[in-house]
Amino acid sequence: MYRKHIIFLLFLLLGVQFATAQEDSLMDLREARIAVIIQEKHIYQGRHIILRRNYFQTTQTIVDVELQKSIPDPAAETTIYRSFLEAGFTRMVDQNQVDKIRDSDVVQAMINGDVSGAAGLASQLGVDIIIVGDAISELVGRVQGNLLSSRATMNARAIRVDNARILAVNSIQGAGLDLTPNIAAAKALGDVGKKMGDYMVGMIGKSNATTSSSGVKLTVTGLSSLSRLQELENALRGLNGVETIRRNEYRTGVATLDLSVNVSVQTLVDMMSALKSPRMEITDISGSAIKVSVR
Repeated sequence: MYRKHIIFLLFLLLGVQFATAQEDSLMDLREARIAVIIQEKHIYQGRHIILRRNYFQTTQTIVDVELQKSIPDPAAETTIYRSFLEAGFTRMVDQNQVDKIRDSDVVQAMINGDVSGAAGLASQLGVDIIIVGDAISELVGRVQGNLLSSRATMNARAIRVDNARILAVNSIQGAGLDLTPNIAAAKALGDVGKKMGDYMVGMIGKSNATTSSSGVKLTVTGLSSLSRLQELENALRGLNGVETIRRNEYRTGVATLDLSVNVSVQTLVDMMSALKSPRMEITDISGSAIKVSVR
């Protein structure tokens, strides 16, 4: 009987360690799986024929209009993708997978600022961070003799999907020159892609440093069982601002946990005090160390 209990506890501890290892991997965002989704379009001048008919004759008027076409080979997206690879981010989602959802309603909503669908999209692609946005290029005209000039603009944001946190957001412009309009547009999109890629790499790296340094040591007493500790850990994971939880030790009703958070210690204490289950009493706060007693 005791042997069965020991085996069960061993499997339970192994499962906890595996889950903790998965959580810890996100403490280093360079280990995150990243998807880049940029909707790219080109604006160009086209001609539209307006027909007018009456009893005696039909007349036509030709007017210049602005038209848009989607770009099948996303130059900006490819450049951002390459920027991350060159910076050492190796777990990038293949662009063929992204093609399946590039024009979906969820992606369009995220471009417009609604990140509520990020978790579902992340589950579909198996990602930790999504960089999503749109880019538009437009032909300006001829410069320097026969060269054509094209301008491009891009808006994009990086979203960490486990907590819907926006890691970075920016709007960038660029330009491109070539003898042909299509390649001039591709160069302009590549220019904004390179600028945006460098910006996103820098911001995610900065966020990574901030996340790794914001640690809180939590000592918990009054735990009646291991399941009570697991209940507490699940409640802490549900708090806004708690990134990861590492269990260091659990012995005779006392546990020590390392928390990675992006809020102040006082804010964390206030949220913990407001928890209804399990109820806890804050017994001591010293720097980044908190002691609580579970009721």
